[in-house]
Amino acid sequence: MIESGVRPLESYPGAKNKWRCECLTCGAEVFPMYSTVVSAGKGGCNYCAKKAAGETRNRRLREIDFPRACEAVGATALSECVNAFSHIKLECDTCGHQFSLVWSDLRDGRGCPQCTKKVATQRNLAKSEPVATDVLHRAGITPIGPYQGMGKPFPGRCNKCGANVSPRPAGLQQGQGGCRHCGGAESRRKRRESAYTREEALEVMASRDIKISPDEPYPGASKPWPGQCARCGLPTAGSVSAAKSGKGGCLVCHSLDADSAFAFFEPAIIYLLESEEHQAYKLGISNTVSYKIRKSQHRMSGFKTVLREVETEYGYEANYVEQFVLTDMRETDGIAEGVDNSLMPGKGGTETWLKDALPFEEVWRRVMEQLELRRWPIPRAVLEGDLKKKVRRGCPVVEKGSPCLNPYYSKGYCHLHYSRWRIHGDPLRLVRIPFRNEFCQVFEDGMVCGKVAVRSEQKSDVGMCQTHYLRNYEYGSPTFMKRPAPKKRTGVCSVDGCKKEDHSLNFCKLHYHEDRRIRRRAREGRAEPVKYDSDICSIDGCERRRSVLGLCSRHYGRQRAHGSPHNAGRGPITEKLGKCRVLECKKPDDQKGLCAQHYSREYKRKRRGTSSLLD
Repeated sequence: MIESGVRPLESYPGAKNKWRCECLTCGAEVFPMYSTVVSAGKGGCNYCAKKAAGETRNRRLREIDFPRACEAVGATALSECVNAFSHIKLECDTCGHQFSLVWSDLRDGRGCPQCTKKVATQRNLAKSEPVATDVLHRAGITPIGPYQGMGKPFPGRCNKCGANVSPRPAGLQQGQGGCRHCGGAESRRKRRESAYTREEALEVMASRDIKISPDEPYPGASKPWPGQCARCGLPTAGSVSAAKSGKGGCLVCHSLDADSAFAFFEPAIIYLLESEEHQAYKLGISNTVSYKIRKSQHRMSGFKTVLREVETEYGYEANYVEQFVLTDMRETDGIAEGVDNSLMPGKGGTETWLKDALPFEEVWRRVMEQLELRRWPIPRAVLEGDLKKKVRRGCPVVEKGSPCLNPYYSKGYCHLHYSRWRIHGDPLRLVRIPFRNEFCQVFEDGMVCGKVAVRSEQKSDVGMCQTHYLRNYEYGSPTFMKRPAPKKRTGVCSVDGCKKEDHSLNFCKLHYHEDRRIRRRAREGRAEPVKYDSDICSIDGCERRRSVLGLCSRHYGRQRAHGSPHNAGRGPITEKLGKCRVLECKKPDDQKGLCAQHYSREYKRKRRGTSSLLD
């Protein structure tokens, strides 16, 4: 056993029994068998045997396997291979790129990442080049190469005009044009064929009730053509292309036909809102009847504070003032929009600006100035007294044999039927089952509730009042009581000498809340409040009324701010002179030799850094 590397520590137990020994190499206590160590010729210490095997494997890895793997992937080792788990720094023999790998990656044949990527790219290019060539041939282009990918320009020659072009094969597959020279000539030809003569353009504009002056030259189909509304006489500036597509024309007159929420011939309101969330202001208009709804929409967008609002007789007046002020702000002052439309559910981002850009007082001054000047053009319908109330589009749904009378909201439905359609896919679907009882039938305290039924249990037609429904929803029973019912009233407060009516627990409101405070102090272990003998401030010489902790409001404020009721936090008070120091002011001095009015002005001047009143 000693010759095999272990020394016995006890008497011989037998050939096939464990024998407590000590390893002569590492000194560990081991339990080998004599038959295993001597007869079979194996080692006595398991740890030393594994260590020797590991060194053998690492030696084979360093001397045989590692050089073979580096040669197979075409790389030169820049660091030694310590074991199978250490990172090895390598250099590619082809491109010279240096990289690091672990033995398992190198053993599996993984080599230089750059060379591997180049090989994969070349393989993909070779696979997709026939497809790209076929795409160019079908587009009338002969490829002249080189090919770099479906999303990269592929040089070629147009078979029609002979020009050299470089279209993207992926773009041609999506329907884009191949030769820009031929495409530009084709688009110019289409524009020439679709061009209007002056007579044809006048007919198109007349279809939108726009009258053009004979002296006004025709600018083209896509440019604004100044004219006049044939209905009301207001100036317009729409294009022939817009009129051909059913747009343009007089905003006021065509608003009667359009299904918009704003009515130009009904009372309106101009409002100015503020948002602390976006640090921005918003100027807007709304009809009087829909003003509350519009404010709630802006409140959801973060504009919660209403700074200013003014009402106008007609909506077109408010629209003119709003557009004039916003245009002046954008073009003259160069102020951009403050909030993006995507952040506002009710839209209106084009009417916003940041607080730092322009104060809201200046914007509102311009609004009031335009309302006083009244420069807006008056429609002929107003002058002739032929106003028509705007007719809103209605809901087409017929329910229970009668048509819906609600106004149009969205997707062809009113707000009610649109909600049903959006949630259930059917505007006539009713999820709630109608009640079979009009009044609550819950039996409690020997009598039926009898209140109006407003809610019902899920999948039930039995209605309940709000109280019993909430109990049933929360606790599973409409008669469940979380705490015992209050005692029945006796009619008079139980406190001796108090003749007020009892409110709860046989106390009036005053003594009920006093009892609650006493019991709460006792429960929390707090001391009784200090009782003062006088209602006058406890500071000597002060005759003000006591407010908090025996102090008046002035001394209590000093106590909170400076830690002492005698510390005012300022310099010594100057002796009063009896008259204000400002010339021609005959008022008595109030503070620092100034009257109250001039002292306030002097304080504001010092804050702004301007000159003093006494300079």
